[in-house]
Amino acid sequence: MRISSYVPHPGDLGAGRSDPFTRYPIDMSPQTHELFDHLRGKDCSMFKTLNKIGFFQLVQHEAAFRQILYTSSADMARLRNVKEEDVEVISLSGKAIRSLSKLVVDPVLCTGEEIIVSVLAFACHCVMFGDGQDILTHFQGLEEIIKRRGGLPSLGSNQVLRTMVFWLDVNAALLLDRPPRFPVPSDILPLLNADLPVQQIFSLQPPTCSR
Repeated sequence: MRISSYVPHPGDLGAGRSDPFTRYPIDMSPQTHELFDHLRGKDCSMFKTLNKIGFFQLVQHEAAFRQILYTSSADMARLRNVKEEDVEVISLSGKAIRSLSKLVVDPVLCTGEEIIVSVLAFACHCVMFGDGQDILTHFQGLEEIIKRRGGLPSLGSNQVLRTMVFWLDVNAALLLDRPPRFPVPSDILPLLNADLPVQQIFSLQPPTCSR
């Protein structure tokens, strides 16, 4: 993993901003710091859920990191009613795709947790913005990767990753009006009250950001 050499001046950071001494998988600019801070905000229900699950702590590879920043940028653009993306944001998306492609062809990393997290980051973007075709593409890839590494049991005790796969899979299934691909990880979920309606049992956040 490449570590950023850029450290912003503390004066550039206001209240609620990210720690200027945190290490990141890419070189950070003031704009990417702003995008990272937006992920930790309270405006977007999906980002709040990803924080609650602990997904962002798994985002250590540059492919996943660039993609999640790109998703943050897309949400900020929607908030600000901005139609055109700037050069730096477009670069984030392109570099994320190229980095993911390198993981796919790497004989060692092609079934590792880095690629699973990265594919989930791409799938998050598609679920958030309702891109049905790309949701199918990413989940087909995710299913194949997990199958090649030995199925869901191969994720072992990584409860955050298993929860993330389940949560995003259910949200994707709701959008596509089809059954989820993966079984419920009942061994890591709290005991469910059989008298509760399904909507309360699976009290998932909506896949898009509420305003």
